[in-house]
Amino acid sequence: GFVPFGRNRIRSFLLVGIGSVRSFWSESDPFVPFEDPDPRIRFGVNDTSLIDTQDLNNVFNLSLKGIAVGDFNAKHPAWSQGRSNSNGSIIHNHIANNNLVLLAPLETTHFPYHHPSSSTLDFGIMKNFSTGNAIYINDLSSDHNPVAFDININSNLSSSSKNINITNWKTFCELIHNSIPGNPKMDTEAEIDEAIQIFTCCITSAINLSTRTKVISGPFRQLPKEILSKIKIKNRLRKLYQITFFPPYKRKAYKLQKEIQKDIETYDNNRWKETIMDINPEDNTSTK
Repeated sequence: GFVPFGRNRIRSFLLVGIGSVRSFWSESDPFVPFEDPDPRIRFGVNDTSLIDTQDLNNVFNLSLKGIAVGDFNAKHPAWSQGRSNSNGSIIHNHIANNNLVLLAPLETTHFPYHHPSSSTLDFGIMKNFSTGNAIYINDLSSDHNPVAFDININSNLSSSSKNINITNWKTFCELIHNSIPGNPKMDTEAEIDEAIQIFTCCITSAINLSTRTKVISGPFRQLPKEILSKIKIKNRLRKLYQITFFPPYKRKAYKLQKEIQKDIETYDNNRWKETIMDINPEDNTSTK
């Protein structure tokens, strides 16, 4: 189970326990278990279900700062030994794409009795906190060892950043063509399961090998709705071409990309002209 305790007098952030536990608000008295405020933000993760990132979004949207800790049943090389599972990939991508911070102990926390491998399933996800420490505690006989989270609630993220994954679909298709066998033998249930596992592994590996990550830091650029609408249409056309390889989709996307570049250039020039017009030497605007 998971029982959070407060150390500081603060009510400006949300602490949530993940797994077969309830959600908790921060409490003002030190070392007093938090109380369950609202059943609408309860959600759990069991051994078979996939994590719905919308649940995490719903929780973190309730407060400017938030901490979600517990057993996510998620494995990924970023915080655990061995291969990743589906929940691990979901959580890893969600953290990278939403400027969240992972807080995990260095040691493994789960030692299943029926399997020799160990993993780290218990960790924390922080929103708008930049520092913290996860401490592994080897004091129980359970297959899950507890983790203590020490978080500096007075520290904020200095600047926002976002990771954008860019996939080269031509490389992806070549990798799939060379790695997936034609017609595997599938006469028994075990052979079918093995074929599905190999197919899934090939798809995942091909995506990882053909994808690069671009990090965007600092404030995000604000563009007019008209330009954003064109960008959405262009992306939709590119996606249709990647699926169908229908040449008109590619030509339309390329033409729209040229229009978008001109629109952005015009928008930037107009903003610069407005900035120059607003400069007033009398109030020292030109030196700011």
